Amino acid sequence: MTIETEENRMEIEAKERVVFDESRYWGDEGRELSAMDLMEREGIDESEVLARFTDDDIFRHAMDLLDIDLQEEMDGLALYFDEVPARSNGGPNAYGNPNAGNHIIVQGSSRTWRGTGSGMEVYEDFRSAVDNAPSYRMLGNVFADCEMQKVWDENGSLFLSGAHHDGGVCVEMRQLTDKGEGLLSEYLGFEGGLILPDSPVAMMGSTYGEGDEGRFLNDLWSEEELCARPRYMERAFGCPIEEYAVERDGSGITFRIKKIDRDTLTYDEGYRFDVQVLTDGYDCGNGRFCKSLDEAHEYCVGIGYVQKYPNQEKGIRIGR
Repeated sequence: MTIETEENRMEIEAKERVVFDESRYWGDEGRELSAMDLMEREGIDESEVLARFTDDDIFRHAMDLLDIDLQEEMDGLALYFDEVPARSNGGPNAYGNPNAGNHIIVQGSSRTWRGTGSGMEVYEDFRSAVDNAPSYRMLGNVFADCEMQKVWDENGSLFLSGAHHDGGVCVEMRQLTDKGEGLLSEYLGFEGGLILPDSPVAMMGSTYGEGDEGRFLNDLWSEEELCARPRYMERAFGCPIEEYAVERDGSGITFRIKKIDRDTLTYDEGYRFDVQVLTDGYDCGNGRFCKSLDEAHEYCVGIGYVQKYPNQEKGIRIGR
């Protein structure tokens, strides 16, 4: 989102809400993370950690933590995308996902020594979508040979990146809604491949036939009511529906947009979104209630660029 005022022109960027980041387990940050975990596990202080454990011990423990945390996060995502028992009533699963159990589509790019290519793939579930089985098995898995490097959420969109000896992969992941699942499943072949009929059929405001599989998937992807952003951090962890960040005059400004609960007086008065404004992590007291998401966006664009932040010094630090 570009901010334009009479005084300046700036970019507001969606805040990365990190699920997993492999880089934090390396270097000084990884060493600190490892030492803190050893202190907690062993009931000792930092000096005792340094006395009892060598640098290699601390490094190996950081690598163990990387493996453990990655497995936990992947398991959590798999439950979010794939766990379906609680959906018998047509509602979301226990993790807040109303589309759980439906097919997943990923779109992105892959780099190798041959160059960079882009594309889109359909997978039966989350585990299949992130399968890193060797490429020689020719399973069609986009993360073949990869180690997962980073998983993050931007305002409900979920991104994943991985690396291998010859390059890397970066994709966005979405999941079909029940309506989209019904549309896709009608044209899935025995082995899960998309097969459109010889005679064109009308769908999504267009017609599709044999050879139009790529266009069909692109159009399916582009319709939120058919192929939805997962909104993982919002639904599973209670994060704001949207967060934006911008730098101004050496300070970091964050905008948090939250939904207002239905059982509140504020909701009864017609407001649907609560915008919170933070400066360097402190609530600066310039938030407001908005009646639509568009109004919330307009407020984020306009707020703070001619105002000071009177509550910055005495504000309460807020962080996930």
